[in-house]
Amino acid sequence: MGGFCGKSIEATLHDEASAYEQRVEDLSLHDFSEVTDIPAGLTRIIANLSGKTSDRALKASKLCYDTALGLLDKVLSSVTHKTVLDPKFKGILNDICQGLDDLTLQGRNPSKELNDKIMQQAEAYLHYHQNVLQRAARARPDGNFKALWQQAASSMVHLGTLSRQFPHFSAMVAGHLRHVVDQILEKAKQVALGELAGPTLQDIEEIAVEIDLAMDMFEMSKCSEVLKVEVRQAVAERDPEFVVKRVQQISQQFRAQLFSLHDMGVAALQEIQQMDPAQKEVDGGIQWQFQGRRGEHYNDFKKESSDQVEEGYQKWVAAGKPNTVNERRITIAVQVPTARRGSTRQLQDCRYGSNCRSKGDPDHCARFKHPGETADTTDSTKVENKLSIDFSLMSQLTVGVRGSLRNLHRKVLPNPPTLAAKPFLDGTLKEIGDFQLNTQQHQTLISFLEDQSEVELPNLAEARDLLHLFITVGQECKATQYVDDLVGLLGQEAEGLGLKERIRSAREETVLQEMKRALAYPEWSSLDKTMSGWSRLNQLTQNGLVELRLARIETRRHTSEQRRKHALLQAQGLLKEYDDPEFQQAFRAKLRELVKEALRQAEAQDDMETVAALGGILAALKLGDFAGEMQLWLHGRVSKALKSKQNLAWVVDVLKFAQKLPHVDESDVATHLRKDLASRCVRGFLDGSVTPAQINQVGAVRQIFKKSVGEFDAELFEIMREHFMNPDRTVAAINWLVAYCEHSSCDGPDYLMSQDQVGAFRELREANESSDADRIKAACVAAKRVPNLKDHEQLAREFEKAIAGLRAQANLPPGWDLERLLGDGTSDKMYGLIPVESGDKIALFQQLLDETRRSKVTRDRKEALAGHFEVTRVQEVQNFDTYQSYLKRREVVAKSCQGSSPPDAPIGDDQWTSWSGPVLTHPTAQKITRAFKLDELHAQSNEFLFFHGTKPTVEASIAEKNFDISYASKQGLFGAGLYFAEACTKSDEYVQCNSDQEYPLLLVRVTIGKPYYLSNDKPWEDPGRRQMEDSCKNGTYHSVLGDRIKCRGTYREFIVYDNDQAYPHFIVWYKRK
Repeated sequence: MGGFCGKSIEATLHDEASAYEQRVEDLSLHDFSEVTDIPAGLTRIIANLSGKTSDRALKASKLCYDTALGLLDKVLSSVTHKTVLDPKFKGILNDICQGLDDLTLQGRNPSKELNDKIMQQAEAYLHYHQNVLQRAARARPDGNFKALWQQAASSMVHLGTLSRQFPHFSAMVAGHLRHVVDQILEKAKQVALGELAGPTLQDIEEIAVEIDLAMDMFEMSKCSEVLKVEVRQAVAERDPEFVVKRVQQISQQFRAQLFSLHDMGVAALQEIQQMDPAQKEVDGGIQWQFQGRRGEHYNDFKKESSDQVEEGYQKWVAAGKPNTVNERRITIAVQVPTARRGSTRQLQDCRYGSNCRSKGDPDHCARFKHPGETADTTDSTKVENKLSIDFSLMSQLTVGVRGSLRNLHRKVLPNPPTLAAKPFLDGTLKEIGDFQLNTQQHQTLISFLEDQSEVELPNLAEARDLLHLFITVGQECKATQYVDDLVGLLGQEAEGLGLKERIRSAREETVLQEMKRALAYPEWSSLDKTMSGWSRLNQLTQNGLVELRLARIETRRHTSEQRRKHALLQAQGLLKEYDDPEFQQAFRAKLRELVKEALRQAEAQDDMETVAALGGILAALKLGDFAGEMQLWLHGRVSKALKSKQNLAWVVDVLKFAQKLPHVDESDVATHLRKDLASRCVRGFLDGSVTPAQINQVGAVRQIFKKSVGEFDAELFEIMREHFMNPDRTVAAINWLVAYCEHSSCDGPDYLMSQDQVGAFRELREANESSDADRIKAACVAAKRVPNLKDHEQLAREFEKAIAGLRAQANLPPGWDLERLLGDGTSDKMYGLIPVESGDKIALFQQLLDETRRSKVTRDRKEALAGHFEVTRVQEVQNFDTYQSYLKRREVVAKSCQGSSPPDAPIGDDQWTSWSGPVLTHPTAQKITRAFKLDELHAQSNEFLFFHGTKPTVEASIAEKNFDISYASKQGLFGAGLYFAEACTKSDEYVQCNSDQEYPLLLVRVTIGKPYYLSNDKPWEDPGRRQMEDSCKNGTYHSVLGDRIKCRGTYREFIVYDNDQAYPHFIVWYKRK
């Protein structure tokens, strides 16, 4: 089976009808030329649907009729007076309606309705222009006569165009035109004969020329030509004496008015001159205005609303006139009446009812009422409107009211002098204007006379004195707009009357007076001038008036500044306006004298800001070169500042002030005062007002010298030399000079250290002041890394002081060469193995070995006992860190010993006798300490020199790093400790030789404190190794004295269990013989 699937005819026709409906809905009132095909399309669709009864067909037919009705309504609504006068557009509408005539649209006739609507609009258009003609006929001569008749002339042109489109109006329009021409001719005659005051013949001639356009459409004679003939004939019919009398009357009235105005001007001038100067400066205020509905004039805001708008305007200006919406707009609330005051007429119902969007529009509410409002207008009914003010666009908009956009105007009200002179100024301008109009009009009348010799019109030269007085008054009250209006009114005649020269003189005098007043030096104080400055200040302080006086001074200063700026602008404007070289030269000479006198007063008062302002005026007006005078004054001002107690920053400010003076170079002033400036900078160093942290103040002085900074540096360094060489100020001088050089990026003086030397000096000085051994040591180590350490006297002296301080604070032996121990500073470890060169000193060690040699051997000896030990060389161990640790431990032991009762140190001779005798090394050890300038053996801690045998590979490590108790044998006779002997032969049992057959013995300084004396044969059992160790580490003993002489007849041994209780002093090398 098969079949065909597709849209039905009814559906297709319905879709076409929907498309036509959419086109009609989207149609604008100016696009009818694009839809002229719609009537034919709708007719075709309805014909194809004829006889079809389906729902889709019926819906399509209804849609076609509805679309046709919608199109007809849009056509009718588009008919206006413009449509009536536009044949092309009217033809398009007529074609559409004729196409719709073939449809039956609910009994409507589209073509007839269109013609009726067009005729209705034409009649309304005709009626409007008839009303214009009627208003012109009723125009009063002293009102807007010319404007209304010009509108009437324009209406006649429009009516002429209308009569061409609608011939049946032609007769009516022609009648109106003849009536208008008759009226114009009659008005012209009345004016010419002096029977109609207000308009002039020239005004009426201009109206007649416009009417000529309409008369051309009806092929009538030109109105302007007829007017001249009629006026000439009317004047000729009158007695010629009439014109002469009219002219004489005008002359008399003019001269009388001149005298009256002159008296008024003199009185106004006297009143202005008698005003207080402060009153003349009073601002007249600001009045904000909004444009009227017809745009012909502006209405004033109420005072409170105007002030509110002005406040917002000033904030907008202060913010830089931003253009963003929120910042340029404000909203204010105003009360407006809903009806015209005094109206009692009935209001019409608004067709929009409660949905009306114009309920807030006062003009709308004056004509229409809304639900809930009375039908009669009342005076008391008011509504609050919110106005959105836009300062950028200078417009206002009533919030929520369409079409309420109005322009704004910010009107500056006249000041008191202008108010006093306003009647005179306005009266003079009016009289001159009326005189010119009357003169022009009567010149036309005189031209109609055959004999014109007897008629003489008044001349403006008679008003010369009045006009000069007008200019004087205008300049006195600064009403320049009035003067400009007068010059514009007179035109070329102003030159012949000498007004421009008078204006220039008046303006020159005004500008000079303004400049003199602006430059007058104010009296800042009303206190007793015989009092000193401090006394006056004290008086103000006691009365609590200091802040008030300061505010007053600031206000006056600001006012003076504004006056100077205003006077400068006026002078510049006058020079620019009048380019006559002779005038400019003379004017500048007068200005120069004023500024010169003001400059002298400001300099006498040391008022730098005023001097700068006057310098700016001199430069701006090109009044000559005052640079030499200003530079001399600035030189004295800087000298005074240098001698004062003000800080250096103040001196810099005074110098930099030269930048504000024209043609004055601060570097030239500074060069003449270079030595004084350098001395003032050094004074800041001495009195502490310029610390290294504030060295930028001196740097600011240096910058002023520009190209001669080198000379300033040399001067400054030379003055600082004396203080640098003073030991009490050396450090402060170094810090100050280094800060200056670093800030200024310049090289220091020859006597100043290098940057590394300065750093070392600072560390040494600070360390010496701290008295801290570790800090002094670190500073000394760092100093050794500085090249040429000893080349600088102060640095070398401070280093030597640090060495002495280190020796004292660390209790180092006087015989140690600390500088040698520091090496080159590459390591912070102070250690040295110093060979003993002196034969006498080596002989002491030989003596020590000889005195402590015994012939007894123990089971620890591996080789036979040599018959003699020969010392070959000796090395002194100088180790800062090890010795410091040893001294700290010795101090603890000594304190413990001295704290006992009786003291445990020193051990008495009887006690040593009972312990097998005195220590063998002690007599010669004391000689050794003295020979090497070492500390004496410390009796309060029982300190002795003992031997310790070791291997050649170990002795250097012990010398550098000290003994390490961790290597002690736990199975030793007396436990894990450091073993020392008083006899060299005992320590000889544990030594080994080097390649030269030399054996090393360490001669060690040992603190035994309170010894744990043991003479039993088996101490490892009783008291035991751990007991011996613990008694020294945690008990009351500091060492163990193992007396093997008593129990075995061999040697005594001294054992300590803290490596800080032993310091290896010497390495003694010997050979066995």
